[in-house]
Amino acid sequence: GVLTVLCGDTRTGKTFALERYARRFPLSTNEHGALRRVVYADMPVDCNLRAMVEQIADALNVSYTQRMNTRALCGAVLKGLKKQEVEFLILDEFQEAFDVTRKKAFKDIRGFLRKILNLRTLNVCVGGLVETYEVLAADKQLKGRGLLPHYEVAAYEWGNTDDQKLFRLLCDEIDERLPFREKSKLGSVALAQRLHWVTDGVI
Repeated sequence: GVLTVLCGDTRTGKTFALERYARRFPLSTNEHGALRRVVYADMPVDCNLRAMVEQIADALNVSYTQRMNTRALCGAVLKGLKKQEVEFLILDEFQEAFDVTRKKAFKDIRGFLRKILNLRTLNVCVGGLVETYEVLAADKQLKGRGLLPHYEVAAYEWGNTDDQKLFRLLCDEIDERLPFREKSKLGSVALAQRLHWVTDGVI
């Protein structure tokens, strides 16, 4: 029943990290059906409660029709999370769902997130912008679910020695994958610094 947040600016690698983690836990089965220890669901743009629940239902492979009302679908998803023994639910691009300017959607989604946490059978991690964490942290009921552990994925800082080494290592890895006979020396100080300058450390 703990809520955690992975936040950061756009293109800093949050989705890559979350998807890569989720792939480590493939689907398995037992005599009762499918088991999904880790479930990844990507929130659609400007989503409301219905859109959010449909995304989770799709990730769980829970069948539904458009004629099914949202309340029934919410129930089916909660049942699916327990039946499939989900331990960790990842909700990516959560800023699309947790938008305070859309009051009804914000209230409904916040309520459903609490219901998921109240199952006490799984933890939830949301990925989103830094502002998303700030909004979640302002909700005392959500923060009460484990004090809202969070990690901010930051862009590489050229002035930071460790970040500079990591950025150069990343550039060198990109260089290795280019289809050229000779390396382009992207990891050299001169080229890596130029790449950092044009990308602001987000590559």
